[in-house]
Amino acid sequence: MIEWWRSRKIFGNRRGFTLVELMVAVAVIGILAAIAIPLYQSLQSRVRVAKAQGDVRSLASALSFYATHCEGIPGVGAACSPGGTGLDALTSIQTNTANALTAGPFMSKLPPPPLTWIGASSTLYAYVSGGDGTFTVSASSTSDNASASAP
Repeated sequence: MIEWWRSRKIFGNRRGFTLVELMVAVAVIGILAAIAIPLYQSLQSRVRVAKAQGDVRSLASALSFYATHCEGIPGVGAACSPGGTGLDALTSIQTNTANALTAGPFMSKLPPPPLTWIGASSTLYAYVSGGDGTFTVSASSTSDNASASAP
């Protein structure tokens, strides 16, 4: 029995963590999680908006090439065959009916929308003609309360 007390005295009372130490560790982890999770969610939203902005710029560039070749944007005075109305015309070969020049496709496929943005690419991304040969491509999301546009 005396031997047991001597071994206990050598090691002292420190055979493990106390309840207070464990509670402090859990509290620190909880505080770090409370800080990190909102930052991560905000980052995801910004990434989706950045993807939409990049897609809008790509679509605006392709529409610009289409407008140069076909002398107008799809559905608004374009002199191309097979033509088309909407962004789907960018993914097919177009022949200018005035001078019989062929060009395209101006994009291999339409970009998919960001993950939580609702709608297909052909309905989420839209363009509006300015009437004087200009256009604006835009996309908007109700899930992220964000939009992107490019002239």
